[in-house]
Amino acid sequence: FVRTGTVGRPRKVYNELNVMIDKPVVTPASVTEALSGPNAEEWRLAMKKEYDALIKNQTWEIVELPKGQEAIGSKWVFTIKRDTNGNIQRFKARLVAKGCSQRFGVNYQETFSPVIRYANIRLVLALAVENKLYLHQLDVSSAYLNSDLNDDVYMLQPKCFIDGKRSDKVLKLKKSLYGLKQSGREWNAKLNSVLRSIGFSSCISEPCIYTRHSDDVKSLIAVYVDDLIIGSSDKSVLLNIKYELSKKFEVTDGGPLEHFLGMEFTRDGETGAIQVGQKQYIINLLREYGMENCKCAATPLEPGFQVNCTNSNCRKVDKTEYQSAIGTLIYLAMTTRPDILHSVVKLSQRNNDPHVEHESAVKHIMRYLKGTMDYKLHYTKSYKPVECYVDADWGGDATDRKSFSGFVFVAANCVFSWESKKQSVVALSSTESEYIALSVAAKEASYVKKLLEELGFPHHGPILLYN
Repeated sequence: FVRTGTVGRPRKVYNELNVMIDKPVVTPASVTEALSGPNAEEWRLAMKKEYDALIKNQTWEIVELPKGQEAIGSKWVFTIKRDTNGNIQRFKARLVAKGCSQRFGVNYQETFSPVIRYANIRLVLALAVENKLYLHQLDVSSAYLNSDLNDDVYMLQPKCFIDGKRSDKVLKLKKSLYGLKQSGREWNAKLNSVLRSIGFSSCISEPCIYTRHSDDVKSLIAVYVDDLIIGSSDKSVLLNIKYELSKKFEVTDGGPLEHFLGMEFTRDGETGAIQVGQKQYIINLLREYGMENCKCAATPLEPGFQVNCTNSNCRKVDKTEYQSAIGTLIYLAMTTRPDILHSVVKLSQRNNDPHVEHESAVKHIMRYLKGTMDYKLHYTKSYKPVECYVDADWGGDATDRKSFSGFVFVAANCVFSWESKKQSVVALSSTESEYIALSVAAKEASYVKKLLEELGFPHHGPILLYN
């Protein structure tokens, strides 16, 4: 993924310095690489800590492999945990099962488990500002291992920890080890059971948000796998909820909401306003692609940019590298940066056939991010109902003349839900393209209204759509 520059002008090389900075600490891809590298002792201790924790948790039992059964393999996955400034906090090793070799109907059945929408996380923030809710965060340690496994799954003993006296035996898993196809579902069922036991009930519209209202105290929990945002109008009730959960699971109490899914939160103690940004994520992104010292751009894309190749001799670029960059930008666009969403959506159309000009356009977005890394979503008390603004171009794609729809929903003086999407049909007029966009926004408005009612904050009257 190389910066293209302009023909006849020397290219600016940013990657060499980046490699020099990152070279001392590299995340190993295998056990051999981990134990033969400069940080071998740290990785060895991390592996032992993980293995001891699994034994203490009674994750498996050593048995003979029954006839007709197959034992799946396992793998060590290594990660380096860093703080918001990029400094190393700890070396972490995790033993995962090779669920790719599981067979449906033999050692797993259903696998689906819900995940909260980013828009609904932001809606919780808006509700917290408008209704003076306290927000704290909680992380469940080794979450999957808290749930029992209901299928018979056998696994080979892991590398470096094979029992010498019983090397011919296998492990029968008793807990939902990471990597199994059903682990996410089993954990979700366990958490759901625990939350219901302390009086919470999940929303139909968003099963990853739980509510509990009593005596004029409103409480909610937003769940993203093992990360929880806990909100309540009464601080003592909030602290009690955390205490109840700590009796059920081993948890890490993050205190007031500050970091969640790569997002950074700050809250004004007087007004209750919340700001959400991802400056450190953008810094890391620019460092990864060697663009820390690049020039800033004023817009995400050049005005009038089209994704169809204008030069028949345009050189193709590596598809995997391009898709990786697009995926990184999509995550950012879906969490805190709606201003780049349309540009990223346009460029994602070339995921299977990227050329140099598309790679340059991706770099252009990164240059724009360099100059706007301090941009944040800012939720402040408004006393206003939810509003929606929707629009569409007409035949905006010069290749097939299909239009793009876009909408934003606003609460607490800031957007919380947004979308930019290419329409599936060719609109015959600008009016038709506008109505198609309005239809999409109306469906989202209906969903938001129903969700607000389930959360205990009903929206009185219809949600107004402005076109």
